[in-house]
Amino acid sequence: MASNIFFKLALFSVRAPLGRINVANKKIVIGRGLSAIRSKSSDQGFMLQQLKDRFQEEDTMGSGTIFNAITKTDLLGVQLLEPTKPIVTKFEKAAELISLELENLTMKNKNLQQTRDFLLPKLISGEIDVSELDIDTAPKSN
Repeated sequence: MASNIFFKLALFSVRAPLGRINVANKKIVIGRGLSAIRSKSSDQGFMLQQLKDRFQEEDTMGSGTIFNAITKTDLLGVQLLEPTKPIVTKFEKAAELISLELENLTMKNKNLQQTRDFLLPKLISGEIDVSELDIDTAPKSN
């Protein structure tokens, strides 16, 4: 049901320190150390959340960059829930709203990064003068 880009493809790191579970928001090439996972039933959001739940403990342990390697056999052995279609449909509907917000915030961050990358060199070189702007630079108290 979820049609937006954040639930199209789940990425599963089998040995690289990228975070165990992630999502792709564009076409990518899968290489060593990374698996792409798609739900056979098109309930990608539900499957993604199950994987996140299943591997949550490993993702939150410590702050190091080393993961235990996971083989194809290990990954195929992961047991996932198979609830009734109405339950999954309800979940997908709720998850899609969250995913749309994530997509929106990601695009806003990308736009802010591009704006920063465009303006910063101009500010540093003096090409853009901000000395006359009324900018409050006083520290804010809590």
